Amino acid sequence: MMLFMMLAVACGGSTPQVALDTAPAVVATTPGGASTGTVGPSGDATTPTGTAGSGGDGSSTAWEGREGALVTRDCLFEDYAYAVDILLSCGSERFDEPLRLHTYKRHAHAHQKVFADQRLTYRDGQLWYDGYRPSRCIRVDAVGQLRLTTEASDCTALRLAPAGIGFRIEDTSRGTCAGLGDVSCDGHRWTGGVECGGIEHRYLPLQMGDCGEALAFDLLTRADGCSGEYPEDACF
Repeated sequence: MMLFMMLAVACGGSTPQVALDTAPAVVATTPGGASTGTVGPSGDATTPTGTAGSGGDGSSTAWEGREGALVTRDCLFEDYAYAVDILLSCGSERFDEPLRLHTYKRHAHAHQKVFADQRLTYRDGQLWYDGYRPSRCIRVDAVGQLRLTTEASDCTALRLAPAGIGFRIEDTSRGTCAGLGDVSCDGHRWTGGVECGGIEHRYLPLQMGDCGEALAFDLLTRADGCSGEYPEDACF
């Protein structure tokens, strides 16, 4: 489904530019490259052992209560990794639309908080956006898209399964994992927003599928910095 994009104030507080938010081009290739496990200059990874990407005892229970952005470096736009993301932000969130991957947002605030639309908590074997009222959790729909619900009974049980030095997001009831579907890393599109002196916000689809094609993620607790970028409080 094609969506008309709102102004870029919903993409992190930058000078608005307007564009159509179209579906990524379909390219029948797999995600590019294995995860390096490295993180940005200020995006500290948090893990059960305190070492970036380590899965602790290999059990999802070790991640219980941890909050941050779920970030993959299997795909990069320039030096930007991608994070699980809600369509639009800063008070204009489209909670009824599927989640996606969006370049991991940066800002210049000293608090280094992760944007609310990229900040998730792993709680009771589920992934929750606790920065909103009411809180919303991830549910996987019949076609493998990741969506949001306010009903705890509708949340999908998700395992953060060790994968190299990171983890993959696994739907335990279906044996599927989060990836790009039929799109390659090169299928990214512009959202219509910019940050950090004109760097474009880019997005990719997020789709549950074959765990052999899964993306590897880290959980990052701080946003990377850039000069002159001061999004409003509503973004956090």
